[in-house]
Amino acid sequence: MIKVLVVEDSPVVREFLVHILNSDPDITVIATANDGEEALGVVRRQRPDVITMDIHMPKLNGLEATRLIMETSPTPIVIVSGSENPSKVITTFNAMDAGALAVLRRPAGIGHPDHGATAQDMIQTVKLMSDVRGRTAGSAPSKRGRGPRTGGNKTCRHGCLDRRPTSARSYPGDASKKFLRAYFDRPAHVRRVHKRIR
Repeated sequence: MIKVLVVEDSPVVREFLVHILNSDPDITVIATANDGEEALGVVRRQRPDVITMDIHMPKLNGLEATRLIMETSPTPIVIVSGSENPSKVITTFNAMDAGALAVLRRPAGIGHPDHGATAQDMIQTVKLMSDVRGRTAGSAPSKRGRGPRTGGNKTCRHGCLDRRPTSARSYPGDASKKFLRAYFDRPAHVRRVHKRIR
């Protein structure tokens, strides 16, 4: 079972995301947080497998919370934004620099023609991040500390920026395993990996 923490300041949106994630039998939302500050405490206490994170929140925004979590308790983080275009350059670079592995547009509301597809995108992204973390558990650090080379970025159908190596996109599990090994096994991993893949 994949344990997920949902970080979102809007009660309505938070309940909506929890509903979508809990609809999959392989996922359970173990906790929610109203802001980044609360999320830090939840991560320390409950150790989720994956975190979904809003950007704009009071006290501590999603980008700063992501940065702090990756420095203290590295966990795969998926930014879920209400913005119509979360993949625009500045948002994406800021999120990736903070440590997020994916940026998704919030799923469309129930009744919207895109609801099913966007909800599945979020579910599948969470599953991929969990699988990646599981595959890298206990991995030895890379001897040279160098991550995979990339062949450019790819934007998924509903706003997820795929920053995995081009060759790796055909083999999601293996590719992500390599990416996450470089990602988690290095000090100051976020800034260094980000510089390499830009």
